[in-house]
Amino acid sequence: MKKYLALIFAILAFIIRFVYFWFLDEIYDSILIFFPIPTIIVLPLVSGAIWYAFSRIPKNCNWINITACVISVFALIMHFIIPFRLMKTKYDLKFHEKEMLEIIEKVKNDEFSHDELGNVDLPDNYKSLSNTGQVFVTKNDEEGQVIIFWIFRGMLSGSVELIYSTGGEKLIKDNETGIVSIEKLKENWYYVQTDY
Repeated sequence: MKKYLALIFAILAFIIRFVYFWFLDEIYDSILIFFPIPTIIVLPLVSGAIWYAFSRIPKNCNWINITACVISVFALIMHFIIPFRLMKTKYDLKFHEKEMLEIIEKVKNDEFSHDELGNVDLPDNYKSLSNTGQVFVTKNDEEGQVIIFWIFRGMLSGSVELIYSTGGEKLIKDNETGIVSIEKLKENWYYVQTDY
């Protein structure tokens, strides 16, 4: 068991780091003031796993310890390699598109009330589909629909949005400002980054 300890630590560090980045936006929105705390906890765990894995190499340079080192280093740098937000957005769209389309249909039929800016508070059973529990309606008329599901709603630090647009990129550009990038995920669905 002891000879596998470095590998076990490395795998645990990888899993913890993966889960941390997968839910980073939810963590950030839930505990905004205390946001550094999860980072302060997770980073030393990963660093400790790396240190332990590398400290085993001089004593016993075998495939187990080398694998532990590789996994530990990957756990540390995965944030720079894996586009977590985009991956999670594609996952959410794949498994929750039906519910999102229900919201879009309800918006189209004016079943939701919205404020003067276009923010729509979602009912409890739909809140998890948009990071803020709201969708933002920038267009909803006979010309088409542009509806924003928030992935990350920044505060002057850039936002990330999943946008439903019946008129493609053109309709998004006509009704949205501060666009940094647009990536089409599937018909009518776009992954958009803004500067606001």
